[in-house]
Amino acid sequence: MKQFLTRLVIFLSIGVAAYVLLIVVFGELLPNLITRNLNTEIGGYGHTHTRIREAGNYGATDILFIGPSLAYRGFDPRIFYDKGYRSFNLGTGSQTPLQGQVLLKRYLKELAPSLVIYEVYPWCFTSDGVESSMDLLINGQIDSLSYWLAWQHQHLKVYNTLIYAAYRQLSGLDIGFQEAAIKGEDTYISGGFVEKELSYSSFNDYATNHWAFDENQFRIFEENLQLIENSGAKLLLVRAPVTFAYNQSFDNNDAFDQRMETYGNYINFNGQLLLRDSLHFYDYQHLNQEGVEIFNNALLDSLKDYHF
Repeated sequence: MKQFLTRLVIFLSIGVAAYVLLIVVFGELLPNLITRNLNTEIGGYGHTHTRIREAGNYGATDILFIGPSLAYRGFDPRIFYDKGYRSFNLGTGSQTPLQGQVLLKRYLKELAPSLVIYEVYPWCFTSDGVESSMDLLINGQIDSLSYWLAWQHQHLKVYNTLIYAAYRQLSGLDIGFQEAAIKGEDTYISGGFVEKELSYSSFNDYATNHWAFDENQFRIFEENLQLIENSGAKLLLVRAPVTFAYNQSFDNNDAFDQRMETYGNYINFNGQLLLRDSLHFYDYQHLNQEGVEIFNNALLDSLKDYHF
């Protein structure tokens, strides 16, 4: 029995080492063959790499924004700066509460906001967040929170990306990497915002939809709210505008709003502003820069009721 267990341990050790080696080799030499099961693109879509690096050195803020792409494309720090607020946008692509928790644990203390504005797009409570975690792992630091994040998913793609990202960090391959501020139609703005070249949405017709929520994401979200409360920061939950046609296609928006209201101060800006689907959005979910300015100025007006 002892001999069998010894052989089993040796076999498993060799197997794990061989698997790690294969991930590294494929990631470096043949990434296109395994991109479905591994994210090897550092500095990919959304400027996550640049945002995370800036967050670690940004210093104290008045306002911290967090959430998915509706956050990092929807809250422009320049507009808030003009009104006397120093802010940072910690949004990331397709961010769910799971990735939000990692970011809050890493940067909430350093950014020391007086107010956290949490963008609560309903979709983020329906997603497993796998793609978002892969993005965060390949572009962020590998630490104990990274292993916790991978364990929460228990998904092959996430584990593979964790292995490859850890290899790159330990090998120093990412030292000196600089992500371009301008990538295609996107321009990174200091403070975490990504400005899209002005364009207009053509989406206008949707079948009836229904948000299918994942209760685990709500559980993690509640933990995130506790982290914010423990930091001493005030909290405002905000649902950023999407196109009117898309928003109206969902039959359980009211139930989501009612749930958000139980967590504290909450504003749903959908249907509250003079926004036109064809003029103020570049796709069905995201405001263009003209829409961002209308939305942000309305949010600033709302902040007059919050003393922070």
